[in-house]
Amino acid sequence: MTTTNRFILCLTVMIFFITVSCNTTKWVSLDHEESSKCLQAHLSDSTRIAYDSIVLIPDEETAINIAEPILFKIYGKSKIIKERPYKIGYTNKYWVIIGSLPKHITKGGTFEIIINSGNAEIINVTHGK
Repeated sequence: MTTTNRFILCLTVMIFFITVSCNTTKWVSLDHEESSKCLQAHLSDSTRIAYDSIVLIPDEETAINIAEPILFKIYGKSKIIKERPYKIGYTNKYWVIIGSLPKHITKGGTFEIIINSGNAEIINVTHGK
């Protein structure tokens, strides 16, 4: 095999591996019909495991990491960040997170978000005016 042929073969192999390893797709979207079928199959499965005893959100940090992206999307990141430090409490398997007003502001409202710690369901999101 000539040097040129080896070079071309090596180049081809390198391009192939680079192409395969550079696939940056993290997911493929399901169409509505496929996602509906999957959802219905799982919801109607009587052998589903009950997760009542599992806590998916065990601590304040995890609760904040779940709440912030949702709050940022709804109200804007800069508005929510201004409501730090957040007040956070855990009661009856629910995380209650409330924003704080800066000390120099006496009027206005803050966000409130309530998250089920067992299944990460967002129970309510509001923002006072």
